[in-house]
Amino acid sequence: MTTYIDSGTEKLIKYLVVKVLAGHGYAVQAVYEHIVNEVSPSVLAHRYGMSKHQLRGYTQRVIEKTGSEWRAKALLRLLTPYILRVKPIIIFYGNGKAYCSYCREEVLVAKAEDHVRRKHKDLVNVIMRKILHEVMSPRRVEVRQYLV
Repeated sequence: MTTYIDSGTEKLIKYLVVKVLAGHGYAVQAVYEHIVNEVSPSVLAHRYGMSKHQLRGYTQRVIEKTGSEWRAKALLRLLTPYILRVKPIIIFYGNGKAYCSYCREEVLVAKAEDHVRRKHKDLVNVIMRKILHEVMSPRRVEVRQYLV
């Protein structure tokens, strides 16, 4: 049986993988807790050291990529454990600067996600395909309804 993955699911995985690779895994965890566990943005903003407006923006992008809040909740519940296993390639060392361990370039903290998205899109695609492969394995038949 051939299963087709829609572009919204791929876009969601890429979006979340870029966040983690850029060292912003806390944002993925915050979005998960907000959408899946329905924790308020104010509580999560305080917990993760971000503004509630940032969290709402991240949440809105996730919902836009998946098409609905219900689908976002289902996909986040399924994908987040796999995505949070990804190791960041951006290492922060202070003064608004960071280092990319993948290409060995210095990166501004504010440009970390942009750096990953532009310079390492092949890596993002490989990780996305690996996650999809793990999720779509024959042992995970029950999840196919969320990905097709």
